Amino acid sequence: MPIPGCIAALGVLEITMRPHVREQVQALAIQFDLGLSALRVRHDGWFTGIRQDGLVIGLELTHPRGAMHLTRALYDEGVWAIFSSLDPSVLQFKPGLLLTPEQADQILRRLDRALLAARAAARAEDPAAIPSIHPHDTAAEVAA
Repeated sequence: MPIPGCIAALGVLEITMRPHVREQVQALAIQFDLGLSALRVRHDGWFTGIRQDGLVIGLELTHPRGAMHLTRALYDEGVWAIFSSLDPSVLQFKPGLLLTPEQADQILRRLDRALLAARAAARAEDPAAIPSIHPHDTAAEVAA
């Protein structure tokens, strides 16, 4: 009798090897690369780097605990991601393989808002460690 966990794992492998799923993952990886690069420019001085291999992504922040603040802000936005226990300035971000492009855009918009909230929280904790928020970085502008 087959072991249920093995059956499930084989099903997941079969799905991820389908050509249209692999194409979708490649397209999502490009979409996140472009979107994250734009956010890094927008949040310059706070969001400083992107580590990406497909849909396994690390976001580097200037504050030593910046990703801890970003984890909380993303949670408040309904997005699951977690800071690295080895380096709490890095957020581990792994969007799902089966997202639609529209869902990916929504995640990027939520990340934009969360970056503002996390920077404000980190600045409140340690004003000298975080550059001031630019006047054009308002929650109202991001929500639009």
